[in-house]
Amino acid sequence: MRRLTLISLVMIAFCGPGCGQRPKLDVKARLSDDRIVFDIPASGINDVHVFEVDDESRMPIWRVSLHGHEYKCIEFGALPKGGLSEARQTFPPEGNAPANIRGKTVLVRIQYQYDSPVPSLGTFEKIVQVP
Repeated sequence: MRRLTLISLVMIAFCGPGCGQRPKLDVKARLSDDRIVFDIPASGINDVHVFEVDDESRMPIWRVSLHGHEYKCIEFGALPKGGLSEARQTFPPEGNAPANIRGKTVLVRIQYQYDSPVPSLGTFEKIVQVP
């Protein structure tokens, strides 16, 4: 019985603070100097791997691979600087500007990495009205 109690206490100590806790993410669009900026208030994530903007029918508008980046905001159509690897636009093909989304409703998808008892990947989606 003592052994079972000891094992239970160790599990609570190990998993209690982290087990079942999921990162908290949100995304909001705003204008800054006539540019569209997506603010990403978040807690519990280590970095953003992919940032995607789709139209309402889930057709891609803009996709960026960001492995190793932690961002609080991303300017639409501009590749972020910094991080462990260079950001790369995967849609539309590099060198092409994404379609204008001003005044439209879009689906934003963020793939991110977070820690639970082991490193894990998650995906956040939200429909956003762009000003």
